[in-house]
Amino acid sequence: MGRAGAAAAAAAAGALGALLAAGAAGAPPDGARGYCLSENPFSGPDSPDCVQFGGDLGSAQEACESGELSMPGVTGQWAEGACPTYESEVFGGECVYETENGAEARQVMLLEGRSTCQFLGSIVCGTFIPGGTWKPTPLCGGVDETTAGEGAVDSGADEDTDADEGIDAGAQAGDEGGAACPPEGFDAVADLNLTAWAEAPWYPLAQMPLAYQGVETFFCVRASYKILDESTVQVQNTAEEEDGTPSPGDDSPFQFLRAVVQDPEEPAKLAVGPPSLPPEMYGSYWVVAAGSASQEGNGTDASFTLSDGPPEGPFDWGIVSGGAPKQPSPGGGCVAGTPGGFNEAGLWLFSRKPLAGAEAEAMRAAVEAKARALGLGVGALEPVRQGEDASCEYPPVLPAADTLD
Repeated sequence: MGRAGAAAAAAAAGALGALLAAGAAGAPPDGARGYCLSENPFSGPDSPDCVQFGGDLGSAQEACESGELSMPGVTGQWAEGACPTYESEVFGGECVYETENGAEARQVMLLEGRSTCQFLGSIVCGTFIPGGTWKPTPLCGGVDETTAGEGAVDSGADEDTDADEGIDAGAQAGDEGGAACPPEGFDAVADLNLTAWAEAPWYPLAQMPLAYQGVETFFCVRASYKILDESTVQVQNTAEEEDGTPSPGDDSPFQFLRAVVQDPEEPAKLAVGPPSLPPEMYGSYWVVAAGSASQEGNGTDASFTLSDGPPEGPFDWGIVSGGAPKQPSPGGGCVAGTPGGFNEAGLWLFSRKPLAGAEAEAMRAAVEAKARALGLGVGALEPVRQGEDASCEYPPVLPAADTLD
């Protein structure tokens, strides 16, 4: 899979389309032009990837028809002219790079779904497309090439660099104003028994909204695991919208994910992503705390006492961080990434049971206290409604099949 195919995975967050050539952001290249259209399973048939070329159209067509610019198993369709995605009202910018056969390339990103300019410019361009240079349109703070001409490209690049520096400076200022992030000594659970962690489903009490799961689907959320071998775990995520609409849908590539243990000496540090992508493009998923819980009282009188470990289980509660918590969190503490992020972002507070009502609130408060004790910030978390609170009817946990091939 080529760089454009890898970047297509980011379309799950609304980063769609690919337009490749030289020139200022916001206009197709002059001279001979051709483009490659291919279906992206992350964005659906109505939002295909479009890869625009200028210059050597022979090598461009070869890259298209070889599948370099498409998701695995998808065939690209070559056509002459300018990609229609240029006309989109939500065209946010382009990521300029070279294809594997040396053709000049420009991937155009659309601000659709939950995508943001920061996500497109820093996650898709540079992470999913290594070595790519972000060229924002005016919609993402770039310069309008119709008035700036050739200088728009350089100006847009400078502006993006300044924006990135501003983000870094803001993070450093936040660190200076409070405790350092990540907290000193912060790490995943040592010697975690992954079999015990995966032996039954987990139900989030609260979690941070991310690019691929917003608060509108924080109902009846469940994560189920099946260990396939000593380093590979199948992950089945299910959730609903408030009206009961399932998320992800049956045809979604996010119905099953793959988790890999990158270092057998650290089984609590997993990397998770779609099976269609290589593991080096996955996001971190660290189990940072887990243990048993004892309950006193019921209903409005319920309270929970949590105990840490032992790492071999069994577990009644757990805390997962999307890697090391390097960012200051609203209200204090540290968190991995920011709300709406993609990889290296997220915080989940889990219960082994789908609690509802006062019992859910009591358990959530108890696990939040554990998170704060680790130096984690819970200010960006949103509650997840489970059980009777959302009239949940959880679907069957599907068996491991050919989903990870």
